[in-house]
Amino acid sequence: MDDLAFLLLVLNTASAMCIAFREFLRRGGYLTLPFLTSLLFLSWYLPQAWTLLDYPTIAPESLVRLLFMSMLCFWAMVLGWHRGLGRWCQPVALNLPVRRLLLPVYTITLFAMVMRALIEMQPPEVRAMGQWTGIITIIAFFSSVSVVSMALSTAMILKKRNLATLVLFSLNLLTYLPLIFIYFRRADTFEFGLAVLLGLFFVQGRTIPRVALIALTIVGFFFVNAVGELRTLGGGYRIGDTGVIEARLPTLSEIAKIDWLAAVDLSDSVHRSETMNAVVSMEAVAQYGPFTLGAQFWNRMVFAYIPGQLLGHDFKRSLMVSDDALEVARENFFFEAHTGTTSTGFLHPYQDFWFLGCAVWWFAGYVMGRVMRHALRGSILAYALYAATISNAVHMTTHFGYYLFTQSVLIVIAILFVRLWLRRTKQRGRYETKGIYA
Repeated sequence: MDDLAFLLLVLNTASAMCIAFREFLRRGGYLTLPFLTSLLFLSWYLPQAWTLLDYPTIAPESLVRLLFMSMLCFWAMVLGWHRGLGRWCQPVALNLPVRRLLLPVYTITLFAMVMRALIEMQPPEVRAMGQWTGIITIIAFFSSVSVVSMALSTAMILKKRNLATLVLFSLNLLTYLPLIFIYFRRADTFEFGLAVLLGLFFVQGRTIPRVALIALTIVGFFFVNAVGELRTLGGGYRIGDTGVIEARLPTLSEIAKIDWLAAVDLSDSVHRSETMNAVVSMEAVAQYGPFTLGAQFWNRMVFAYIPGQLLGHDFKRSLMVSDDALEVARENFFFEAHTGTTSTGFLHPYQDFWFLGCAVWWFAGYVMGRVMRHALRGSILAYALYAATISNAVHMTTHFGYYLFTQSVLIVIAILFVRLWLRRTKQRGRYETKGIYA
């Protein structure tokens, strides 16, 4: 066991625990980016990192490099958050014009439902793939706008219950329920849960009891790490004997039979863990480089927003610059990442800017803190933006260091559409009022 690696693991763990406890004691603090990131560190990243401490093929300096980078990123995010937020305060009443929001939110909801229906219409062999490719990825990209309508419809029904808001919320609920209880999508479950909790906090000023929060945290730990068992029961990723995906809702007795402790035991899967991908790839970058100075962000934007199916895959590849860190590891260490795994959010900022890549995390924390600041002051658009992007911000830990910025473009466009509609209807109301007294 390397003493420095052990010390850094302890410091990472202590840092996450201290920030989580601090926000836990604050009213509404469980909705902040530092708290949620701390929980993901404690429930996902650090358990994987601890299993690598005595792994025979990992050089101690390789693990030290990752742990030092992760600690820099974590504290950079916390400092950026507080810089953007300023002083924490309890929220003022949201400026929530329910009637004027109905049409734009219905429009986004129906658009997302159509996209979701198109996904279900894709061939079973396409939907059952572990990693989607082709036209279904474009449809899934557009369907992600549902998080905006989910956040706004939740706030609207909490503010004013009538037939219009009830139908709107029900449509969004119908979109999310299969994703949560049949496909067991972690991101969608996270989005839905936060939409409800944020709506209760910002619209009604209500928080959940701390005992309930502890229970949710424990359930979340098992859900995050043992979701594969649930997905097997749901059947949403498997083609049955009839040649179709026979998705179904698992029974409580089936869920109770899962060996949850064995399911969250990471010792047997350490060789194909996301943290292993990050350790090996970061070592490859350190040895063989070079540092790519923002190329990883550019490449991910090209990957996400240039449709190879329409413009050609060769053209798409020609726009990318430099190799991904996993490619560097494959070429130099003959390392193959397990299909479906990520490489944490610390690798690519490091590949771009060395340890100074933690500035990416600072900026993400600053942006989210700034948005929260305006939401606490009653801005409905800031509330919608925070509720719709907080999942992407938290996924920086698990997926990609630039995830908040690369995956939130469509969300920002949808909220700009809502903003434009609210401004136009507000101006129209002013003109009509002037006409009455003319």
